[in-house]
Formats: sequence, C-alpha cells, structure tokens
Amino acid sequence: MSVTTSAVTLGIAGVQMIGLSRTQSPSLFDRVKANRDSNRLDAALDCACYYLLLETCERLELYLIPKSAERFNRIFRENFAVWNRRAGIDAVTHFLSVATGLESRIVGEKHIRQQVRRAVLHHLEQETLGPVLSKLGQMAIHIPRLVSAQTQFGAKVLEIDDLAIREVMDFRTHAKSPKNDFHSLIVGTGCLGRRIARNLNTRTSQITITSRDSQRAEALAAELGAQHVHLSRLPETLDRYDSIFVVTQSRDFVLHSPDWPQDTRRRIVFDLSVPRAVDPTLSQYTNVILHDLESLASQANKTVDGQHIAERLIAEAIEKLKSWDAFRRELFPNTCELASDLSRKGIAA
Repeated sequence: MSVTTSAVTLGIAGVQMIGLSRTQSPSLFDRVKANRDSNRLDAALDCACYYLLLETCERLELYLIPKSAERFNRIFRENFAVWNRRAGIDAVTHFLSVATGLESRIVGEKHIRQQVRRAVLHHLEQETLGPVLSKLGQMAIHIPRLVSAQTQFGAKVLEIDDLAIREVMDFRTHAKSPKNDFHSLIVGTGCLGRRIARNLNTRTSQITITSRDSQRAEALAAELGAQHVHLSRLPETLDRYDSIFVVTQSRDFVLHSPDWPQDTRRRIVFDLSVPRAVDPTLSQYTNVILHDLESLASQANKTVDGQHIAERLIAEAIEKLKSWDAFRRELFPNTCELASDLSRKGIAA
C-alpha cells in the first residue's frame, strides 16, 4: 500500500463518498444491487487506503479515502459518472445525517441507525477504516443516541410498515370485519415485505404471500403459517383479499386495473414499491383506497420533532472532528504507511 505523500490526503478533506439511492434512481439502484456491480466496486476499493460500505434497502454508499486523488477521479469518471458523489466535509456531514435518520424517507426512522452501526462494527473488525473513518464511525453510532437523549426526534416516528398496518387496522375497524374474516396479501419478500408480513401476522388470521422469488415466498409463508400463491395466479385470486401490500422491485406494474375484481367489496391497497408497481388508475375506483410511499411518508413526517436540534448536534460534532483531525495531522506525517501502522497499534484510532 505504498504511495507518496503528495498523492493522498488522509484527513477529513480526503474523505470521498460515491453512492446511489433507490428514491433517486430506482432502476439503476436495483440493477446494481442485483448484480452487485462487483467489478466497478472492486476498482474503487482497489484505489482506497481505507473504506466503509453502507448497504441498505434504500441506499448503497461507499465512503473511502483514496490512495491517489487523480486515480480516483479517473475511476469515478469511467465507472460511477451517474452515481452521487460527495467529498470532504460534505461527505462527512452526509454520513452523520444518514446515521441520524435525517436523510431517510421518513425523517428520524430508527432502522438506519441499526444498519449504520452494523456496517461500522463490521468494518472495524475487518480493519478497513483507518483513523479518520474509525472516528467518523464512532460519531455515527454516538450522535443518534445523543439526539435521542436530548430530543423526541425519532421517538414518535412510525415506520412505513407501522403506518401501513395502522391504516389497515383502521380500515378493518370501519368495515366492521372480524379478524378471522379479514384476508391480507403481501407481494414481495424483501426487507420491508418481510417486516410487514411478520407484523401483520399477529393482527390478522389470514395472510397470503407471493413474490417473483417463489422459494423465498414459500419459505416466509411456512415460517409464519401463512398461505402462498404463485405470482402468475395473482389476477385470478385478487377477489379474496381485503388489504394488499405491494413491496417489490419490479420495473413493471404488478397490479393492473383490467385485472381488478369487478365487485363492490371495499379494499385497501399499499404501493410501497420504487418504482411504483400498482397501476395508479386504481385510485379512480370508488371501492379502492390506494396509498403509496410518498403519502405515508408525508403522514409520518408531520409528527417529527427535534430535527433542528439533531442538525445542530451534527454541526457541533463536525467541529470537534475538525479539531481532532487538525491535532492528529500536526503530530503524524500524512502517509498511508504510517497511518496504517499507527491504526494497527491503536495509537491514532
């Protein structure tokens, strides 16, 4: 890992982030996640002194300190031109904002905190972080706790699955449907689909699960004691369900208006896919209540409290990080070799 001092910046100024989010570029995000785009990522990792990879249902972000700024710029142009890119303080601020839930679709949601924590601990164990990213990772774990201790930020936040299930329970109550007569369908077995299925399993007696991955759908149905139907049979079974959750990564509609049952039974439908997988013209049916991600997120974000305090705590943490970084760089030469050696010995971490 030998580089010249002039070729690399190891402090905060050297931090780079390249990433994708499902909300910004759903088709590219799903393609990258499916194929892992290992050759491109390998090219970026080969250029890194240190790195941290954050991978969730909604985002894929690589934070790194490159060995050579010139080489990294070339790799970015050749392989990641359509990805998001941040550098220096901007990258650091973004990471802490992500860790705190400020960048989430539902502001303040807590799942991202757990995901960031797991990523940081994994890369600490793998010794890929180095001093600056280690310090940043520690802050990413600590700041959300500090925010929770000082504010109600995130305390009252309902996750997408909680909001959707609350809507279903209200719908069932107004319809005066007994628990054993209420039938729910879940299309998709990804992160969100599994959470909904497990949450819903304790509240309704009849659940059916389907997915493009039939084996995963069958396995989840068996785990929950639910029913399974093959996705190809979905149109002919739609008349059975009172509530439908569509949580897929399909590039095409899964529910189409022409397939909708021609009866008067009221149904509630949730399109929680990106891109949308339910024909939006279903909302024109008088007996259909159609929710999507944006409408549920809008409901959740109305209850968010303490966001400005979270932003202030992040700004204060960044000032402390700058002071730490300046002190460290006064003490140690700015080379990968020395920083790596000190990190292994626990001196500068």
